[in-house]
Amino acid sequence: MSQADLRGYRAIHLALRDAAHAMAAAAPSLRAEERKRVAAFRSYWAGYAGEVLAHHTVEDDVVFPALLERVPSLAALMERADADHHHLDELMDDITAALAAIADGASPERAAGLLRELAAHMDEHLGMEDEHFLPQIEASFTQEEYEAQEDAALKIIGFGSQAAFTLPFIEASVDDETREHLLASAPLPVKVILFLFRGRYARMADLALGAARVAPTPV
Repeated sequence: MSQADLRGYRAIHLALRDAAHAMAAAAPSLRAEERKRVAAFRSYWAGYAGEVLAHHTVEDDVVFPALLERVPSLAALMERADADHHHLDELMDDITAALAAIADGASPERAAGLLRELAAHMDEHLGMEDEHFLPQIEASFTQEEYEAQEDAALKIIGFGSQAAFTLPFIEASVDDETREHLLASAPLPVKVILFLFRGRYARMADLALGAARVAPTPV
């Protein structure tokens, strides 16, 4: 039986890291008088934050408990990951408030600083998961078992409004080979959502991030 294929998992981590750095680079140039750009940035941020929350919910409720059952030695790192998730919730609330303040005329300095903190946090936190958790998932679960986890995750997050951001967000972060691999096994609703919303996502990301938008990267 084949081991778990985590290219989709790694694609999510890649998108979250790259986008955090892109937002940190773009935020200092935000100005209240550029209403459309500020609105686009806040919409991009809302989609990003929603994906972070969905991803962590799946990890906390599905992936990590199953992994800990098979690899109990990861308990201490699981506690660190849980603490990271709580810290990130607070940081994201602060960023949301700082971006709202820009729309009301505030300097972007606070939002930019918080987004730099977010980027550093994502590098460290996701780097830890990539180093310690993902290889253990590959070693401990077959592809069939991992697909069962993905099915459980889908029941939690579904194909609601968040998917209209998340799916093109992830697709835009990966190279063509990875994209083709992920789409080959994707259910029909995923392909429909991408068809309907990838253009809208691209326009929003271009307006929000400008030159800071990151080129696709191999997983």
